[in-house]
Amino acid sequence: MRKKTGAFNHPYFDLQAEWGITKHFNGITSSEELVRFCRINRYSYVLDVGCGVGISTCRIAKKHRCRMVGVDISKRMVERAQERAIETGIDDLATFREANAAKLPFKNNSFDAVIAESVTAFTKNKQKTLKEYARVVKKGGYVGIVESTWLQPPKPEIENYLVRTMGSLHPAYESEWKSWFKGAELTLVESRVVKMEVLKQGFAEWQLAGLLVFFRSMYRMIKLCATRPEYRKATIQLIKEAKRAPKGLTDTFGYGVYVGKKKMK
Repeated sequence: MRKKTGAFNHPYFDLQAEWGITKHFNGITSSEELVRFCRINRYSYVLDVGCGVGISTCRIAKKHRCRMVGVDISKRMVERAQERAIETGIDDLATFREANAAKLPFKNNSFDAVIAESVTAFTKNKQKTLKEYARVVKKGGYVGIVESTWLQPPKPEIENYLVRTMGSLHPAYESEWKSWFKGAELTLVESRVVKMEVLKQGFAEWQLAGLLVFFRSMYRMIKLCATRPEYRKATIQLIKEAKRAPKGLTDTFGYGVYVGKKKMK
């Protein structure tokens, strides 16, 4: 959300909300992995935490005909997601609301699966957040996340770069993610870490969003830059930061797919 001064709380998220597109590690591939590992089908009731503009939520609901609830802390993201559900004709399956990942407004044992893509690593207390995911999933249900993971110990400049450019992102090691799943009383059924590949990442995101959404977001970006100085300034700043990416970033920083099953007791 923008402040009254015309500045942004954080350009990384605010601009994506206005453009109508959000980033997910390995795009469509990781999204479908969560569907498979979490046993999502037409009978499932699924919570998508940090849904952004609803690209993945709406795609899963449409393809698998399951009921989805998407939540995001950003009001503008939720508005975009609601628009997308109506446009794609699945607003009877996918609904959206504002919510904090660490304090979900749902009763215990509400969902068959809880998924989160590129969300949990932004939270201050990852253990608490995973416990919240586990709380709202049914016994025997699944919690699946795709999250940033350190491949090797990062240099200070890499840590600082991620915090500065990606909304205070704090990746964790695979061992830490596994420990937090265990602390949330989730039995880990899948744990896989992948190195980031820039071209592969871009193609996977394009596949997830679709050609129409991609070009629409580019049009919005160009229009906002041409007509709104604050958007132009923020966009230029993001581009400059991308060019200043420290060496060794992709060797240090990747993503992991982690899925746990809630105990039946």
